[in-house]
Amino acid sequence: MVEALDGHESHLGEFQSLLRHIYESIAGKSFLLVLDDVWDGNYVKCEPFYRCLKNGLHGSKILVTTRKESVVCMMGSLDIISIKELAEEECWLLFNRIAFHGRAIEECEKLEQIGQQIASRCKGLPLVAKVIGSLMRSKKTEEEWCRILNNDLWKIEEIEKGVLSPLLLSYNDLPSRVKRCFSYCAVFPKKFNIMKEKLISMWMAQGYFSAEQDEEMDIIGEEYFNILATRSFFQEFKRDHDNLIVACKMHDIVHDFAQFVSQNECSSMEINGSKEQTP
Repeated sequence: MVEALDGHESHLGEFQSLLRHIYESIAGKSFLLVLDDVWDGNYVKCEPFYRCLKNGLHGSKILVTTRKESVVCMMGSLDIISIKELAEEECWLLFNRIAFHGRAIEECEKLEQIGQQIASRCKGLPLVAKVIGSLMRSKKTEEEWCRILNNDLWKIEEIEKGVLSPLLLSYNDLPSRVKRCFSYCAVFPKKFNIMKEKLISMWMAQGYFSAEQDEEMDIIGEEYFNILATRSFFQEFKRDHDNLIVACKMHDIVHDFAQFVSQNECSSMEINGSKEQTP
């Protein structure tokens, strides 16, 4: 927020210093603040932040998105809008656009009925439709599509009422070395801006690549990164002047899934109120 207000990187680190800077920056000004995907419903933690925002001009707005009713209550929201899942037809259109991209008309017609059944199992969730659609794009035959449709993993209800089970389908379809690269990403905090070259270097340091030469490892790392990006495990890409990806983020649900598949390899601890992963 401080960076957005100032237009340049902030070097402030203490919470109170950040609050004071925000308090002074919005004094007498109208603002629209969007807090996306809020999870923490602890009012004691959030109250100093809300008090700081009251220094803005009357009529300023705060838009909060969340999947937890406790957060709605804690925020004291005035206008609550419940967002429902995508309608079945809309979910199918999203899935269709990704899974059938670039296919011949005859191939699409042959796979359409199976595709509609798969799309219906995405529960109207856009991210799930996108991930599974990305998975199906690489599947060419009816047998492969039927194998995904009839997979028992659709029945898993481990986390988020089964939201993660479709992600597990796509994850299990990854090469084993790429799986390790993905699960490693659980060590990053949520919403963290992951630099591609640094991430590949971290994978390399963990010994996830079989190549002996550094140049070969860079090529393999780039390939593994692109596989995960193509499957929608990464998003919000930042690109350089040559349109090459230099950084990315993980959707919160995908991050939850990374923690799920790496739960036997990582432990989670809170440092200064912020949850961190340690391998």
